[in-house]
Amino acid sequence: MKIFLSYNFDDEAFVSKVNSCLSQQPAITPFFYPEKRRSDSWADLIEVELAQCEAFVLFQGKKLGKIQGAEALKAERSRNMMRIVVSLPSLGQNSTPSDSGARGNTFDSRDLPINLPSFMRADAIRVADLGATEQCAQEIMERLQLQWDNLGIPKEYPFQYEKDIIHEYLIGQGEVSEAWVAQGCPRVWPDVDKKEGVRVNPVGADAIGAYRDWDETSGQTKDPRVVVAALSDYHQSIQIGCPLNMGLTFAEAGPRRKHFFPQRNDDLTVGILVSGGIAPGLNALIAGIVSRHILYFDCMRSSNGTLKIHCYREGFKSLIRQPPGPDYQLYRLTKVKHQKDDRRALLNLCQHAYKGGAVIPTARTNELIEAVGRRQVFERIVSVLHNDGVELLYVIGGDGSMRAAHGIQNCARAQKVPLSVVAVPKTMDNDILWVWQSFGFPSAVEWAKDAVSHLHTEATSNPRLCIIQLFGSDSGFVVCHAALASGVCDLVLIPEVDFEIGALVRYVKHVLQSRHAPGIDGSSPYGIILMSETAIPSCFRERSSDPEQGFALDDCDFDLTEPEKRAVRRFFTDSRRVKGQTPDELRHAGLKIVVGAVKKAIRELARADKYWEGFRVFTNEPRHLLRAIPPSASDILFARRLGSLAVDGAMAGYRDFMISQWLTEYVMVPLSLVVLGRKRVPRTGIFWKSVLASTQQPPDMTK
Repeated sequence: MKIFLSYNFDDEAFVSKVNSCLSQQPAITPFFYPEKRRSDSWADLIEVELAQCEAFVLFQGKKLGKIQGAEALKAERSRNMMRIVVSLPSLGQNSTPSDSGARGNTFDSRDLPINLPSFMRADAIRVADLGATEQCAQEIMERLQLQWDNLGIPKEYPFQYEKDIIHEYLIGQGEVSEAWVAQGCPRVWPDVDKKEGVRVNPVGADAIGAYRDWDETSGQTKDPRVVVAALSDYHQSIQIGCPLNMGLTFAEAGPRRKHFFPQRNDDLTVGILVSGGIAPGLNALIAGIVSRHILYFDCMRSSNGTLKIHCYREGFKSLIRQPPGPDYQLYRLTKVKHQKDDRRALLNLCQHAYKGGAVIPTARTNELIEAVGRRQVFERIVSVLHNDGVELLYVIGGDGSMRAAHGIQNCARAQKVPLSVVAVPKTMDNDILWVWQSFGFPSAVEWAKDAVSHLHTEATSNPRLCIIQLFGSDSGFVVCHAALASGVCDLVLIPEVDFEIGALVRYVKHVLQSRHAPGIDGSSPYGIILMSETAIPSCFRERSSDPEQGFALDDCDFDLTEPEKRAVRRFFTDSRRVKGQTPDELRHAGLKIVVGAVKKAIRELARADKYWEGFRVFTNEPRHLLRAIPPSASDILFARRLGSLAVDGAMAGYRDFMISQWLTEYVMVPLSLVVLGRKRVPRTGIFWKSVLASTQQPPDMTK
């Protein structure tokens, strides 16, 4: 639903923050004039915007201005438009709406009034108090009969690079502007949510390592922090200020002196959930979580106590299915005499750490991606976890899983369910914010480099052009690493960098012709194109006859099916971004389009030289082979360390965080920062420029 916000400029600061709150709601799109101000005339802009709105919200302050009156008159012409009047306390006890002389009798009994409570006096309005603005936004949502969404998941991806986030908080002295808040950014740099521990850690520092929050020399507690940026520019700039002084830090990960769990007697119930695809090192991560919990349980001095570990099968599906079934494997450890436990089975689970695959079956689900109806799904997940008695939930997955973990935590908090959620990043795309490098990524890139080299051998020995499609639903990190490491690619196509069919055809012809030129070295022509899953030309048209530029969906060269065409349309509707898993139809369409363009280039060559008439193109998609390879030693050690540190933080009472290695340190990153985007390859950065230097492809493939 689109709504129009009408206000006097004296109240703009307050309305601006109300707009920020409303903009974060999935079910609503507010029109706020400063965000849409253009060179067009004001009257024309308002006319267009009001025609698209279903509701008109009038903020009635000390006085109503002439512009408000004009907006109200325009809104009155639409008899079907819902109208809401927000009476701001600054109006005063003895004032009336007609005092302004601007409103007259424009609105009537059909209006939906909102009288903000008396405690929200003029001072709160003048300084745009955060509590007041959020309450006002909630009242507006209630009048619109829409449910307030407090899941904390941004509608889009505001950022694609951590340095950009740091910069915005730096220039705002620890706060971001209202425009960023409207897109879902925390107004103030967040810290990890923590419940204070009262139990002494049962494992001594001599056995587990130094407690991060305790100074042995002074015998004092401390708060270990890791500054988010290491560049000297950030610390020496007088104009901007020091990140440390602004609180732009992460809590250091590691064991703490005091624990919050277990809470009930000495019992603790833990849930582990893996979402998305597999990755080398996944089993080592699970082993790290399980073995750390066993260590803490075994060292408790109590003679009673039970540890239950629910391993939920097939990711979030196990928590969403109706009706609920036996969707988890329950492991139980107990200190109660004469009761059997599953210690041997748990230890066997840990012995899979060096293997590929997943000892806890994983799966993908789309129910948590679409904003509409998403809250009910989260409420069901929290309800199932609560019924299972789960107090700690570990969510292992990619970008979508990080958003889901944050949503579950916020939903549980709103329902006052005692649940702590901890996220562990797992991504083959290496695209999660605040993750220096995800586990499994080095192993996958190493294997991808070998695969590209082997296919290069095939293409050069039996001259053909090879098109290889690797991971990259929203970023090109895997493709770029494989291209640089192999050094044999002629063209790299990634989602971050635009390209057009015409430029692709011309460059492929150039590569093939240059290798077929007389007297080069006697070798035959060949070509290697490496592409991401969603590397699709930057514009399209429906039919070949359309005069607009761009590839045509009905072009017979591409042979797209109707589902593939729909996937491409949706891709462009979503601003060429993918949320969650890449649809198979979109992946297939991308490969077909590039193959079709290459074949077109070869046909054009064949018109002038019959040599090209039999020249062939072949494709290869080794994505799943990359996922299933055994982890390297470094992946095993790294993943296991992440699992152990996740447990250390969770047991100490930290929640709603992602465990990660940032710069050189292990840290706990608030999920409210993780969900702000997906990391992408900077087009102007050294990394992409190195790829261009390796392939020799034109820097601009849109001309």
